[in-house]
Amino acid sequence: MLDWLRYFPLALPTMHSLSHVRPKGPYFPKLRPQQWNLNGSKFGFKAPWSNSVYAVNEGRWAAESVSPGNTNVLATNLNFYSSSWMPNEHWQYHLFFSRKWYFVGPWFSGMRSWLSMTACVIGQDHIRDFAKASFFHPKVFESAVADFLDSSYGCQKAGRKPLYCGPVNWKTIPISTTVNAALFDIHDIQSNIDNPGLTRMVIFPVTNKRLIKIEFNYGGTRINEENYDATPIFDLSDAIIETFRLETGSEMESQWNEVKAYCTDMSLSQEFAPLRWPIKPEDVGTAEERPPHPNKSGHIEIGQIKAIK
Repeated sequence: MLDWLRYFPLALPTMHSLSHVRPKGPYFPKLRPQQWNLNGSKFGFKAPWSNSVYAVNEGRWAAESVSPGNTNVLATNLNFYSSSWMPNEHWQYHLFFSRKWYFVGPWFSGMRSWLSMTACVIGQDHIRDFAKASFFHPKVFESAVADFLDSSYGCQKAGRKPLYCGPVNWKTIPISTTVNAALFDIHDIQSNIDNPGLTRMVIFPVTNKRLIKIEFNYGGTRINEENYDATPIFDLSDAIIETFRLETGSEMESQWNEVKAYCTDMSLSQEFAPLRWPIKPEDVGTAEERPPHPNKSGHIEIGQIKAIK
């Protein structure tokens, strides 16, 4: 009953962090409904309000929040990723949602970690790698995910060693009666391959040429954290993901049905092995042949689709 006081989001200068604690998350933990407008389709989920932690004589760790409101998040221009992060410039993005939740130690010992959730629209308006294909096609979707991961995480290296490993723990989640999403982790292995840091992603198609990427960042928390019990942090991200629901509008349904007319199996792969990293930026999408893409009439159209690594 004293948890409200024990985990009050206030850090006192006289208090020192305990050697091992189980941090507590948002002071108001109730999951509250959120909704995004995807050009007539609706994506809904539940998440707590962002929270702040105050530190005496040091200000505060401020809550962070970006929301699209009722704006159609697909009706926007995309931006290039920085060249240091994506040197081949294969993909562009638009960030439209952000939340951050701080986790504090007991008895005014302050912030121990945090969880953030961001969402972006991603696409390729400037190149034609997937010009003759739809992201609703499961094999094309998986190829696009592989290309995106190769172009960003796969190109990051120290000497000849990769900084990241992924996708790990690949799963598919049915967010609607038609559209499935891919859920997976990216491991940050640059300092400890046996106890990596973690980023969790959910990606799903929303038009023939657009994907939504939802990313959870765990504030540097490692899978086997020694300094604190990170279970509450992972529990919060899991609880949010479990509420993901997509209500498809007429345009999304039409595009999905066009693919379904020639693709007899719209399910995603149940397994997806980690990609071979590091990879040179110029080699992304060219290492192997991807399965050919059948057109609406059922004939094979070779196009420019490359192989899933």
